[in-house]
Amino acid sequence: MPGLDWPGLVRKYVWDADRTPYFVSATRLTAAQARSELFTYAFLLICLSLGVMLIAGFGLGSSRPGALGSPVAALYALTVGGAAAALSLRAHPLAALYCATAPLALLLGILVDGIRPGMGVGEQRVLALFSALWLLYAVRVVRIARSARAPRA
Repeated sequence: MPGLDWPGLVRKYVWDADRTPYFVSATRLTAAQARSELFTYAFLLICLSLGVMLIAGFGLGSSRPGALGSPVAALYALTVGGAAAALSLRAHPLAALYCATAPLALLLGILVDGIRPGMGVGEQRVLALFSALWLLYAVRVVRIARSARAPRA
């Protein structure tokens, strides 16, 4: 049995010029590339939203305080998941803008100690860095949605 071509598999499933052109400007993406990137982002955001809804739902019955056990967190996660679905289906810029509030909500949760009460400073910094990087990528998604909806010359 010949050895596996790991670099080839990574290129095929992680980096594909047609499906994952993450270093191509949002305005230079083809319609298929934009659709693929919006779908991937929306799929991951829907999965994250479902996870937050489950955590919030299970946390509602506990006596332990925390923002993730609130109905507001569950409702927000539901609306972000719906906006992500709309983004994937219609590439609507307003849906992309609403989805871009998710990293801001994470940052707010870190600042008010609502993600997990008593979280260490190191954990807060890692989550804040993740939130900042996510926000930068969310700005790209908004640009992609705007350019995908703009008429092509």
